[in-house]
Amino acid sequence: LLKGKIAMTSGYYSIALKETYSALKIHKDLNNLFRTGEDLLQIGIIYQSTNEDKKAIEILNESMTFYDKIDSKQSKAQVLNYIAESNIRLKNYDQALQNLKSALTISKSLDYNANIARVYSNWGNLEYNTKNYTQAIIFYKKSLKLWQTIGSPNNEANALFYIGRAHSRKKEYNNSLEYLNQSINLATTIEDPDILKKTYLEKSMALEYQKNYQESLMFFKKNKMISDSIFNLEQSKSTKELKTIYETEKKEQLIVLQNKEINILNQNAKINRLQRILLFIGLLLSIIGFYAVRQK
Repeated sequence: LLKGKIAMTSGYYSIALKETYSALKIHKDLNNLFRTGEDLLQIGIIYQSTNEDKKAIEILNESMTFYDKIDSKQSKAQVLNYIAESNIRLKNYDQALQNLKSALTISKSLDYNANIARVYSNWGNLEYNTKNYTQAIIFYKKSLKLWQTIGSPNNEANALFYIGRAHSRKKEYNNSLEYLNQSINLATTIEDPDILKKTYLEKSMALEYQKNYQESLMFFKKNKMISDSIFNLEQSKSTKELKTIYETEKKEQLIVLQNKEINILNQNAKINRLQRILLFIGLLLSIIGFYAVRQK
C-alpha cells in the first residue's frame, strides 16, 4: 500500500494502481478488513485523479462495505466526501448532496475538522456548478476558516481561489481580485504551481472585465508560462513512469524466466537422483544374482 501511495503522490498513477491492487489481494487473503478498505479507498482516489469518476464511485462504494463491517466512522466520512466529489463532476447533484450531508453529520460527531472543511469545499463546488454563487461563497468561506484554523496553506490558497472565482461570476471584480491576490501570495510562498496557474488565469479575466488590459495580459502570460512548465514536467513524469513500468516488467519477466530455469534444474536434479538410485538398485540386484548363481 505504501508503494502505491508514494507513486500516487508523485503522479505515477499506473504504477500506483498496480501496487495498490497487489496490496489489496494480500489484505483480502489475510481477511484484514481495515486494510482492504484502505486499499479500495486509495484505488478509488487514483481513478478519481485520472477522471474515471464512475469507476471511482464503484470502488469507493466497495470500500464503504468494509468500513461498515468494522464501523470505522472516520473512514466512512472520508469515503462519502470522495464519492460526493465524483458525483459533482458527473453532475449527479442530488446524490452528491446526500453524500455531503451524511459526511458532514459523521464528521461533526467526531470533530473531524479536516473532513468538515473538505465537505464545505465540495458543497461550495456543488453550489458553484449549479450557479448558486452566493451560497457557494458561504460554503467556501466556512472551508477557508477551518483550513486557517487547522493550518493547511495549500487548502487555504485553494479556498481563496474558489471565493475569488465565485465573486467574478457575480461580476464583483474588486472582491474577486482581493481573494485572488491572497491566493497568489500564499501559493507563491508555498510554491504551488497548480494553484498559481488557475489563479493567474482567473485574475487575468477579472482584470480584462475591468478593462485593465495591460495587467490582464501580464497575468495571462504568467499563466501561459507556468502552464508550459507544468506541461513539460508532466511529459517528463509520463516518460519516467513508462520507463519505470518497462523496467519493472523486464525484471518480472526475468524473475519468471529464472524461476523456470530453477524449476528445470530442480527437475533435472530429481531425474539424476532417481537415475542414480535405479542404477544402484540394478547393480545391487546384479550382485545378488551373481552370488545366487555361484552358490548353485
